[in-house]
Amino acid sequence: MPMNRDTMSQAVALAALFVLVTATVLPLQSVFGEGGARRDVIHAEEQHRQEAITLAKEAADHGKQGHVGALLTSAEAALQSALKAG
Repeated sequence: MPMNRDTMSQAVALAALFVLVTATVLPLQSVFGEGGARRDVIHAEEQHRQEAITLAKEAADHGKQGHVGALLTSAEAALQSALKAG
């Protein structure tokens, strides 16, 4: 069953919202270690978090343009980056 414009807009908004919330709400994992190693882990988590947000915004843009395949690809990549962020 094809999606109409309103349903597509809602699906895009919900997907983008889900990815953004997931990327920003996931707590930092407790990291054992001190000094540079911990700082590197926190820096990597922050990079993954920023990448997830960027990809989620791209997914929303693709959804607004009606590019469902690109929307799903960007949303999946955003979710994977959010999971890497911890």
